[in-house]
Amino acid sequence: MKNLILASTLLLTVTGLARAADMPLKAPPPPAWSWSGCYLGGTVGGYRSSSTYNGVPTGNFEAAIPVLTAISSGTFDQSGAIGGGELGCNWQAGIFVFGLEGDVSGWHNSSTSAVTGPDVPAPGQLFHATTSVTSNTLTTVRPRIGIAANNWLFYATGGLAASNAAFSQSVFFAATRSTQAGATSTSVGWTAGGGIEYAITPNWTVKGEYLYVSLDNQTMTENNLAFPSFSQSATNKLAVSIGRFGVNYKF
Repeated sequence: MKNLILASTLLLTVTGLARAADMPLKAPPPPAWSWSGCYLGGTVGGYRSSSTYNGVPTGNFEAAIPVLTAISSGTFDQSGAIGGGELGCNWQAGIFVFGLEGDVSGWHNSSTSAVTGPDVPAPGQLFHATTSVTSNTLTTVRPRIGIAANNWLFYATGGLAASNAAFSQSVFFAATRSTQAGATSTSVGWTAGGGIEYAITPNWTVKGEYLYVSLDNQTMTENNLAFPSFSQSATNKLAVSIGRFGVNYKF
């Protein structure tokens, strides 16, 4: 009886092994998507900016022309296209993705205002005030932190922003009461925003992104060589909202 039970058990085991050998092997599960690595790509989009400038007369200028602050102050609202290149790296830990990205973009952010009005101290005469602001490049360096959902990445970003900015202003009055000055410098500030990125293949990704940029004031002093007591200071501040799309190659 024991020999019969042992023989039956052995037969069932051999039969099971044979059936298992005949079954097709299942493919191993695909590896989890990884955002780790460096990438190079380009962006294109649009921007809307606001340049706020203020003139503050001093000394005799302020006393002679009470309305000078008003005619030397104002806001430019501008919009246009922006595009450039970017380079960055990501490190993934679980669902969290940490990165660092830098980009350089080009735009034509330029406006000029000309105002003409009566010269208060000299009836019958006119004054002419002209203000110009121009910026052609924008550079940012930003850490990124995001949450990955397979080949989707939802991220926030923020960091340093810089732009080449030119600011000039001139005010001409009767009797040679005039001031003029210009400032060209790299204006530094901050940027913050976020976006969504999607990996089409292990090497190619596309993204949509929003950035807000705030640059520090540019300040200059306007002097009159003929009448040193007629002077004023002027400042300009640039703030920009950017929406753009990007394509990156991960290597």
